[in-house]
Amino acid sequence: MSIDIGKKGFGTMSMTWVHHPQPLEESIKTLEHVRTKYGVKFFNGSTFYHVGPEPLNLKLLREFAIAAKDPELIFSIKGGMSREVLFKFETDKKGIDSDMELLDEYFGDLNPKPKLVYEIARVGSVPIEESIGFIYEHVKAGRIDGISLSEVGVESIKKAVAVAPISCLEVEISLFAQDIVKNGILAEAAKNQITIVAYSPLARGILTEKALEPDFLDQLKASGNHAAAFDKFQPDTFQKNMSCLKKLHDFAHNKKNITLESLSLSYLNSLSGLKEFEGIKNIPAIVPIPSGKSIERVDQNYSTLVELSPEEISEIQAILHENEVIGSRYTEALSHTLNG
Repeated sequence: MSIDIGKKGFGTMSMTWVHHPQPLEESIKTLEHVRTKYGVKFFNGSTFYHVGPEPLNLKLLREFAIAAKDPELIFSIKGGMSREVLFKFETDKKGIDSDMELLDEYFGDLNPKPKLVYEIARVGSVPIEESIGFIYEHVKAGRIDGISLSEVGVESIKKAVAVAPISCLEVEISLFAQDIVKNGILAEAAKNQITIVAYSPLARGILTEKALEPDFLDQLKASGNHAAAFDKFQPDTFQKNMSCLKKLHDFAHNKKNITLESLSLSYLNSLSGLKEFEGIKNIPAIVPIPSGKSIERVDQNYSTLVELSPEEISEIQAILHENEVIGSRYTEALSHTLNG
């Protein structure tokens, strides 16, 4: 099913998948600010974005939908993972049906009801085409409105689109994560004109002004952020990537008079619809989904977005080619879950 998710999105993982989440009322205020001030309709959540037994992320999105009373809201819900064992993927019919029961429980009685897009977090316990078939049955039954893919490789995209219409593809792409540009995933999405939902568009905090502060890594570790264990945040790797980061920072401030955050998000928005990029023709829509717990953080991300010209995009690509970013996107132990 074709669903217009707009040009901006928002991720809610950092609001609930933490050991000490802020009160739901504060998170709802932030989500409402994102919706009303910046026109965001597309919000990304999950059946497993919580610590403890309660599906706190679904509760947050439900309460937000009730408060907003907005029939144009779209919730993209990631599932297909065990609620007891982290990174144990349950993408068979039983696992998917269980997730659908949760979606019914939290959203089925709402009026207006947000549009629901469902995605399995990773290719899991059964072949992707079987999982998509199971999900498609729920689309045809009217329980959900569309299907997204997440962290899939080229062959999985081909298998999925042969089974059902695909609304979007959630993958990591940013100035510090260009994997899908190089490995054929962006080209395959372009061929099928599947909207890219770009998670971690700020590279989990590297593409922010704070990342240039001397104690950035210490602050990240002290905060309990799980990204502190990822390859790009290890001290040696981080320092080797600092040259690229500083040049992007200089481009943002001296060329465009904006923050590094704004450049990073503007870059992704400006890739949308390009006739050609890095040899790939007809780039599909790319919708970044930054997160942020506070209204102040949201404003830092959204308030100074600009349109970058193709020439400016080329300048940025030259910086990336001349200052290659090193370090994998996760850890070695989790790398097998990517591009399934």
